[in-house]
Amino acid sequence: LEPRLQFGFFPNPISNHINLQVSKNEIVNNLYIIDNQGFILKQFEGEIAKIENQLNQFLPELKTGIYFLKWQCRN
Repeated sequence: LEPRLQFGFFPNPISNHINLQVSKNEIVNNLYIIDNQGFILKQFEGEIAKIENQLNQFLPELKTGIYFLKWQCRN
């Protein structure tokens, strides 16, 4: 069996900054921000450091609420 990918973020709840963590040296192809109605609000592509930077720039545009992160990775 292959080891499972582990993805994490902190702090939770998020205020104005997020830190992303991915196990092994995975490349995150896509990270989506999805609202509580299932609409994709934003998509980010690339390596985790690039996505984290872009995501932190986008956070001020979000209203207070509940959002979901969906990611797709490859090694």
